[in-house]
Amino acid sequence: MYMTINLIGINCVTGMSCLIRKECIDRVGGLKAFGHYIAEDYYIAYEVTKQGWKLRVAPTPALQNSGDYSISTWTERMIRWCKLRMRLSPLAYIEPLQECLSSAILAGIVTNYLFEWNALVVAACHILIWFIFDYLMLRITQVCSEKKFLKKVKKKFFLFV
Repeated sequence: MYMTINLIGINCVTGMSCLIRKECIDRVGGLKAFGHYIAEDYYIAYEVTKQGWKLRVAPTPALQNSGDYSISTWTERMIRWCKLRMRLSPLAYIEPLQECLSSAILAGIVTNYLFEWNALVVAACHILIWFIFDYLMLRITQVCSEKKFLKKVKKKFFLFV
């Protein structure tokens, strides 16, 4: 998702893995000017782009050190971020429907029209493939080294083929 919205020029900065030149931040008032925002990364990026700078997402994955978490800590964090997203944009309520489900419905309708394939089967396959790719990306970027994981995936994949 981030690679796509970056490609079309939408502000998709995430503070935990963002690099912005100090000169750019100083020109928009410094970090202190954004201290009262919860989503300061978004607002800093917005102001920096107004100054004429461009935002880019690196095409390489970055490992994230999440520290030690429990299920309750993770749940609290997700609830906090959901509340934040809902306050920032009312469209966040339909966000889960924006990509995976809407493209699955569209794929089902189009393939039914063009090839007379069952739209529900196509949509279900689309969603399954989407989740598999999301899982693979998560595993590659956060859980283990890419080479080690790809060897495991290749072994498991060829068992099904």
